[in-house]
Amino acid sequence: MTRIPTKLKPWFEARRRFKLSHAHTQMARELGMNPRKLGSLADGGQEPWKLPLPEFIVECYRKSVGRSEPEHVRSLEEVVQAEENRRKEKQARKAEKMVIPAGSAQSAVQPMVLPPLRAGRSVAEPWRQRAIREPCGFTRTTYPVRSLATTTKPCSRPRRIRTILIALIF
Repeated sequence: MTRIPTKLKPWFEARRRFKLSHAHTQMARELGMNPRKLGSLADGGQEPWKLPLPEFIVECYRKSVGRSEPEHVRSLEEVVQAEENRRKEKQARKAEKMVIPAGSAQSAVQPMVLPPLRAGRSVAEPWRQRAIREPCGFTRTTYPVRSLATTTKPCSRPRRIRTILIALIF
């Protein structure tokens, strides 16, 4: 059998523990229920005002979606198998993309071209000063800034560029 994803393991346990059908498990997943909290929703025999858990899930699904059952019921095993097949197809497409055709092996590997060096600068030392000849004949010396003026901060929201103002006081 294939490996069960970590996010589906609690659903397998809840289905076994509360004797839920495939349809009830799928409805609970679609509603966004937490499988670890289903025990508090189950009646347990001592709380007669509560509906049995399968009926409660059906009632919530009917209120939310408007149907008493999903159109197409898929078991957790089918979900795991479909995910495994999708992952294998993706790996095959990626491997196929990485294969280099036999005739274009030379064109696939291109040498790295470095930009031409300017006078007084090397690739290893881009921060060194350089002299710029102005059109009027004077020479001006510039010092490139070592740090970036703008940085990006990784976050889960859409990316924003935060500007850091660098004030040099002489």
